[in-house]
Amino acid sequence: MKVTRKIITFLLIIYIEITNILTLNALAASNDSKWPKGPSVTAESAILMDVNTGTILFEKNPHKQLYPASITKIMTTLLALENSNLSDTVTYSKSAIYNLRYDSSKIYANVGEKLTVEQSLYGIMLASAGDCSNGIAEHISGSIEAFADLMNKKAEDLGCQNTHFVNPHGMPDDNHYTSAYDMALITKAALQYEQFRKIAGAKKYTIPPTNLQKESRYLTNHHKMLIKSNYTYEGCEGGKTGYTVASGYTLVTYAKRGDMELLCVILKDAATEHYTDTAKLFDWGFKNFKSLNISSYLSENQLSNYTLFDKAALKADDGADYVIEIDKNSSILIPKTASFDDLKPTFIKNYNKDTSIPTIRTISYTFSGKEVGSVAVNFIKISNSVEDNYNNLDNAEISIKNSASDVNYNKKRSISFIKIGLTIFVVIIFVSVTYLIIKKRK
Repeated sequence: MKVTRKIITFLLIIYIEITNILTLNALAASNDSKWPKGPSVTAESAILMDVNTGTILFEKNPHKQLYPASITKIMTTLLALENSNLSDTVTYSKSAIYNLRYDSSKIYANVGEKLTVEQSLYGIMLASAGDCSNGIAEHISGSIEAFADLMNKKAEDLGCQNTHFVNPHGMPDDNHYTSAYDMALITKAALQYEQFRKIAGAKKYTIPPTNLQKESRYLTNHHKMLIKSNYTYEGCEGGKTGYTVASGYTLVTYAKRGDMELLCVILKDAATEHYTDTAKLFDWGFKNFKSLNISSYLSENQLSNYTLFDKAALKADDGADYVIEIDKNSSILIPKTASFDDLKPTFIKNYNKDTSIPTIRTISYTFSGKEVGSVAVNFIKISNSVEDNYNNLDNAEISIKNSASDVNYNKKRSISFIKIGLTIFVVIIFVSVTYLIIKKRK
């Protein structure tokens, strides 16, 4: 009997261990393996983001604090577009011109020289001019210190948590740092301005003669993936380069192919490797991901599964009828091997029950635990009638969660089949061994 007990115990241990291993493997295979494996990069920190949705496709030390060097000037340009007019006149002071290190890039503005904000921004983004950066900072805030405070306030508003600026140009300072993720947030915000895209994507620009400069200044973009070079990249639309000894090579680039626009940030890389790393990430992103329009997909395939999108009108406390409409421009970015059914929706409530009019809600989607985009839900008034609409909205949320649980149910069911098979296998072995022991004793 002791032998039989030992055998039973041994078989049970094997059963438990095998079940755990297969369960974990099945869960891992159903999630992480679906997200494409990214390339190897030499940069100390890197990130690849979808501009439209903010989805992070690739990351390496994305929140590590590092020196940004001249990609700082993206924030400077963003603030200039938000706080001044392109036709405004910037008068360059002595401090703006001489409050720079000897090795800073410049357009060599003269004390008292007048340039427009637009001309100064081309100097910043194409020539990486520190004197233009200082001139813009003083024009907007009155001093470099006050402008740095504005930079930090903007970074905080954008959700940056590992960024602190002390100057508008990015020359080294122990208290001047950022992260790849934060720079992606800053650049994404700047890309909402068409004028930023025009300036950052310009290959050349000419500043005509000014009040103190008789000759035109001819500027050429430093970004080698944008201009004709050994690193020219198809679809590259613009960006900003950076380098100091302390920071190494830094690079921000955005590129577009078809309906996808990707943003890449590289921090602390080796010479030329910042270009090859960026190209690797772009190639991988464009190859492995696709854009999916939520509105068209739902209207064609998923409408019946979502109570939220029933044709029946909702009625608010003010007596008005409402119908629900999906933002037709909303899209998400998912791996090409994935489908809409693989997504997990989360219904976000952002209405106030104290008001009588339903407001916009959002459905956020995740894939393999990663956020891949969201869609806005709008309420359109159509008539007058009195009825509480909030219960309908809550039922809609339940419906969405139920439809999303179908995929998880199928995964759990496949794991259950594995366990059942293992149980049968162990029982057969147990019966066989028991029979042999009894037969031997007889």
